[in-house]
Amino acid sequence: MRAAIYARFSSERQEKEHTIGSQVGGLAELCNQNGMEIIEEFTDEGYSGARLGSPALDRMRDLAERRGFEVLLTHCTDRLARKFVLQALILEELERFGVKAIFLEGGAADDPLSKLMHQITGAVAEFERAKIAERNRRGKLYRARCGEIVAGQVPFGYVRIPRRDSVASHVEIRDDEAAVVRRIFDTYVKQGLTVRQIAKQLTLEETPTPGGGREWNWAKVDRILHDEAYIGTLYYNRFNCAMAEGTYGQKRPHVKRTLRPREEWIPISVPSIIDLETFHQAGMRGKDNQKFSPRNLQEPAYLLRKLVHCGHCGCSCFAKTLNPTAARPYHYYVCHECKGASLKRSAVHSDASVRMRWTKLVWEEVSTRLQDPSWCWKHTEMAGLIVWIEMSLGRTKQAQKLATQIKLANTEMTRLLDAYQVGAIETVGLAEAPTAG
Repeated sequence: MRAAIYARFSSERQEKEHTIGSQVGGLAELCNQNGMEIIEEFTDEGYSGARLGSPALDRMRDLAERRGFEVLLTHCTDRLARKFVLQALILEELERFGVKAIFLEGGAADDPLSKLMHQITGAVAEFERAKIAERNRRGKLYRARCGEIVAGQVPFGYVRIPRRDSVASHVEIRDDEAAVVRRIFDTYVKQGLTVRQIAKQLTLEETPTPGGGREWNWAKVDRILHDEAYIGTLYYNRFNCAMAEGTYGQKRPHVKRTLRPREEWIPISVPSIIDLETFHQAGMRGKDNQKFSPRNLQEPAYLLRKLVHCGHCGCSCFAKTLNPTAARPYHYYVCHECKGASLKRSAVHSDASVRMRWTKLVWEEVSTRLQDPSWCWKHTEMAGLIVWIEMSLGRTKQAQKLATQIKLANTEMTRLLDAYQVGAIETVGLAEAPTAG
């Protein structure tokens, strides 16, 4: 009689205790005693029995469907699966293929008394697994609140040091990866590169990614720029993980992660790689990029988009166009509170909208100030704003002229600073601001 052997273990501790060897040895001895021919041995190493899908179990089921053996020997029912429903599914499938299941602990699966015992042991195994998972979860939460690193994966730039010699598990800075993190923040905050430009630069230089690959994308860079671990706080218990059914073309179940409320996060202190000021500057630039992104400013009429606030409640106003297909459409800035349900509108918000025609007055005031050389000298960081606005409105010639004036002003300022450093001029000489051109 042709027989197949199946064995499984799910943890490193079981591997150290040679659980697979003991299972296979006992089953092989049972085959020899009953004169069975072992066709193949199926072993799953390090796979949990909580769900189906382990490689050896799938191969065993495929061989049973092809009538490759008549008897399956395994140690007990919980080696097939930890849940009773899954055990019953596999046993019913084997019976349909004409395969008799025999367990080293419990006898044959077709015996009435053995079926009862299998049902009882399956329920006990499922309960035991749930109890172990709950104990493991509570233990990890306790250790995390004590400041220990319990997660297997740590952010890019750190290395996890396991617990040893009564020293709790912790993280240390990995110098090569930390240098990449500092470079990302420096190029983003100080040099003004975008996340896509940084990703392209790192990819061309073949810098290893957090996953060990060579191709960076904007999502990996953006994740690093928003990770609070780099300023000294690593959070545990951020996500709630649960098994979800396959959707959108995914045939097998997958783990779905949902973000928990922030008050449930457990902060763990870790060595910082980035200073707090640089991290905040990166966050502010990210918000500005989102607010003034070109994809959000496609229509030139919305010059003050995200900048106009309601005079009644202070809420941000959004841009709205009435009759967009008409020859002369009407553009408005409307308060978010006014957009809500009519029952929630207050009397003061009944006319909380501003016509776009007032944008011209704001533009004229901004243009007057930016074209004043003395004012630009005092506010050099604002001088480039008018260039961007002129180009967004299609006024290329005016933008080029202003850019040339700003460049000349910056050159004059650099010359004055160089002359002051070599002692060619006194401090008094810098009191008057030079004029562009």
